[in-house]
Amino acid sequence: RSGYRVERVMTVLISDIRGYTTMLEDMNVYEASNLAMGFLRAVEVPIISCNGMIQDVRGDEIVAVFESGPDNAVRAGLAMLRSLREHNEERLALGSEELRVGIGINTGAVGVGLVGGVNRMVLTIIGDAVNLAARIESANKRYSSSLLISDATYRRLAERDQFDIRRMERVMVVNRRRPVTIYEVYDEDPAPLREAKRSAQPGFDEAFRLFDAGETDQARDA
Repeated sequence: RSGYRVERVMTVLISDIRGYTTMLEDMNVYEASNLAMGFLRAVEVPIISCNGMIQDVRGDEIVAVFESGPDNAVRAGLAMLRSLREHNEERLALGSEELRVGIGINTGAVGVGLVGGVNRMVLTIIGDAVNLAARIESANKRYSSSLLISDATYRRLAERDQFDIRRMERVMVVNRRRPVTIYEVYDEDPAPLREAKRSAQPGFDEAFRLFDAGETDQARDA
């Protein structure tokens, strides 16, 4: 019934196609539909195979939830990037523009339930954790990254050492009173870039240690 919901601590994954609106300008409805369907086919299996549930699809945006733990959400995000790489090979072979995405992941309390009126009801997820996942996804534009996670997700990772992760920034995201620490998961970066980030990690961590201690000049040098 409308208003019925369950409340759980879940991990929310939000993915968005970069430049989607611009791409649509030169497409007819048939081409736009094919783009959306191809994107969904590419990301659906990675999400479901990692025990996720796709909650919403809005053309260029996918919203999925994971109750089984944040590790599965991060694995799903990485698998989505691998699947999209294969999908882009097909698109380029057909002369189409490749798709680039940003993925944001956050963990927290959410409500999953039915909302609607007399003639229409939809399953939706609500809560601050959902809004923050969307803000984190948008931050990929700032860093030219593909997959970012919140500190809440980072702290809950059971197998953190299985991923290539680096801290990015402690930031004030839009419409939030408290700062959030954002981490990049870069396992699916091109090999040279991935190795460069790994080799720079000690200096990166030292810079943040100095920054947290208030030594901003030394942190800037590092």
